[in-house]
Amino acid sequence: MTYRFALENQDFSDYASGRVIYNLPGAPAFPLRLASEVFQRAEALLGKDRPLALFDPCCGAAYHLCALGFLHSGRIRSILAADIDGQAVVTAERNLGLLGPDGLNRREAELREMLASYGKASHAEALESLKALRKRLPEGGIPGMVFRADALSPEVLQAGTGGAEIDLVFSDVPYGQLSGWQGAAGAEPPLYRLLESLRAVIRPGTVVAIAADKGQKAAHPAYQRVEHFKVGKRQVTLLVLE
Repeated sequence: MTYRFALENQDFSDYASGRVIYNLPGAPAFPLRLASEVFQRAEALLGKDRPLALFDPCCGAAYHLCALGFLHSGRIRSILAADIDGQAVVTAERNLGLLGPDGLNRREAELREMLASYGKASHAEALESLKALRKRLPEGGIPGMVFRADALSPEVLQAGTGGAEIDLVFSDVPYGQLSGWQGAAGAEPPLYRLLESLRAVIRPGTVVAIAADKGQKAAHPAYQRVEHFKVGKRQVTLLVLE
C-alpha cells in the first residue's frame, strides 16, 4: 500500500494511548498514520467544502477518533460514536471529552495530581503533550457524543444517532484476540449485517471506511466499493452508499 496523503511518518508520541488519551486495557490502538490516510482518502472522495461529521458504530475506546480530532481538527465538525461494551463507552466518553476545553482541563488536573504524587518524568511529558494537543483544537473544541448500542441493530443505531447528519463512517471493526463481535446472532456475516444496519442512519453518498482482518469481507449490494488496500494484517475498504 502506498500512502497518498499521510506522506510523512511523523512523531505521534503526543497521541500515545495512555499518555493524554485514555487507555482501555485490552483494546487495540489503531495506527495513527493509517487512520490519517484513511480519513483523508475518504475526505477526498466526499469532496465537501465543509468540515465532516464522523461516526464509528464500533468505537471501542474511541482512540483513533480522538486522535483524528486533534490531527484534523479544522476538518471535523462533530464526532458520534457507539459501542456495545459498557466499559468501552465510558472510556470513549472520556476520550471524546478531550476534544473540548472542559475535558482537557480535567485531564490536566489529573496529570498534575499524578506528577505531584509520584514525580514521574512520564507525567511531566504527558503535560507537555497535553499542551501541544490543546493548541491543535479550535476554540470551543469539537462536539462529540457516545452511546451504547449493538451496531448490528438498525433500530438501536437509529435511536442513538437521533437523525444526525453523517458524512463519514470510519470503523475498525472487531476481529482477532483483543476484540470480537457481540450482539444478536444472525444468518449473514457480522460485517454484512453492520453495513445493512448503517443504511438506517446514513444517506446516499456517505463514505464508509472499514478496517478489518483479512477474513472478513466488507461488501453489500447497496454500496459501491471504491477503494481497497492491505496493510499488514489489516485490509481497508472504502465504500459509498448508493
